[in-house]
Amino acid sequence: MLWARDASLLPKDRARVRDPRFVKIAIASPEHAPYGRAAKQALEAAGAWKDVAKRTIYGENVQQTLLWASTGNAEVSIVASRSRRAPAAPTSRSTRPSAPRIPPPRRGARDRAGIVR
Repeated sequence: MLWARDASLLPKDRARVRDPRFVKIAIASPEHAPYGRAAKQALEAAGAWKDVAKRTIYGENVQQTLLWASTGNAEVSIVASRSRRAPAAPTSRSTRPSAPRIPPPRRGARDRAGIVR
């Protein structure tokens, strides 16, 4: 889902994050976080990755990604829809689905580095 502090900051869909008014787009690190990989893949599928790759900032996890958007260090973040129910998720938020539902990673699944999640 797309997450921003203010509904007026949200793009209508993930492809519109190309707009230069989105100076920083926060996602979880695609190298370490399954939802970061999913966010990058969603941007690639929308044809926006090449335009936003240099403006993307990477969080160590979803919570840090939400924190950057909630503090204004990024105009928008792309996170899992379940993140809005996380205990540390900011309470005032505006969301918009960014892609079809992406299932959570399987428990016990190994990522590319062989780390069990």
